[in-house]
Amino acid sequence: MAITERLLDINDPETQHAPARVQSYARRRGKQILRIVWDEDGGYPEKSWGYEQWSTRPYEQRQGCDGTVDMNVHLIGLRFCEELGLNYQMLYQKAYEQDDPLVETEWIETVDWEAIEAQTIVPELSEKTLKNLLYDLAEINNHSFVDVLQEEFTNLGFNVENWWEDED
Repeated sequence: MAITERLLDINDPETQHAPARVQSYARRRGKQILRIVWDEDGGYPEKSWGYEQWSTRPYEQRQGCDGTVDMNVHLIGLRFCEELGLNYQMLYQKAYEQDDPLVETEWIETVDWEAIEAQTIVPELSEKTLKNLLYDLAEINNHSFVDVLQEEFTNLGFNVENWWEDED
């Protein structure tokens, strides 16, 4: 994740630089706007320094992927798995170890989840929100993880079949 992030109220003059679709979504949904600037401290190559991204917060399920919401989606998954007695890190590893036996999962231990939670609406656990989680993980291209979690949720008695069809 980028180092330089700033959460702005929709009325902050700086938000005028955000894309119109981001401003419109934030206004309609009563959200704030997150300004992200890629920089040297974030480990990005020099050609990327200064690149801006704009997103709305707090993140909520099925908001869609704009390249900035991976950790928000993973936070919801982590919280649901904790509640269900599942080991998120182990399941993530299971999903990707066939492609890469040394798949990195340490990031799950090092992320500042409290900071991510401050910018995320974590819904109540239900069959519908589990389906939404699978949808969001697919949106951020975690398809193998979706397959593993779908099987785990099904084994626990949740009907998460056809998760991609269950829209709000």
